[in-house]
Amino acid sequence: MKLKHLSFILFALIPSLMIAQLDITRTSFFQATNDDGIKTFLEKANALNDDYVVHKAYKGAASAMSAGIASSVSDKLSRFNDGKKLLEEAVAKDWYNAEVRFLRLAIQLETPFFLGYRSNIENDLQIIIDALDQKKINHTTDYWKKAITFILKSDSLKSKHRSALTKYQSA
Repeated sequence: MKLKHLSFILFALIPSLMIAQLDITRTSFFQATNDDGIKTFLEKANALNDDYVVHKAYKGAASAMSAGIASSVSDKLSRFNDGKKLLEEAVAKDWYNAEVRFLRLAIQLETPFFLGYRSNIENDLQIIIDALDQKKINHTTDYWKKAITFILKSDSLKSKHRSALTKYQSA
């Protein structure tokens, strides 16, 4: 009987542990501003379960970002392409997921033009803005405050997107 209770308790804790692990990964994404931060983010993202779309998107973002710390050109390109593939798979599975779209947007905003991975910026921005306008995401959470600030730092934004996001930053 005690084994049944223990099994039930463990089964009930698994979702909480997964949420905590995802929150740690989210935090490490925003801290991935140098080599050590990218390594930490990659480690946290790789511990996530690929079965969940958002987890897959974090793995993709981490892999793409880790291209910047790879030593050889072939390793850089391989990591970037692996990350791009995971991000695209995540978007395809949950087209309107604003967090997945933000991760792809963040990578595309930081990707050099010569890699040719910047074609979804406009669409991703619109999905995020629509989600904010429709209150599908809460702009007052720490995550979305950081995400909006990150996006607004980009020089690639059109004025209509900048003004749409600025109203959520100051609200």
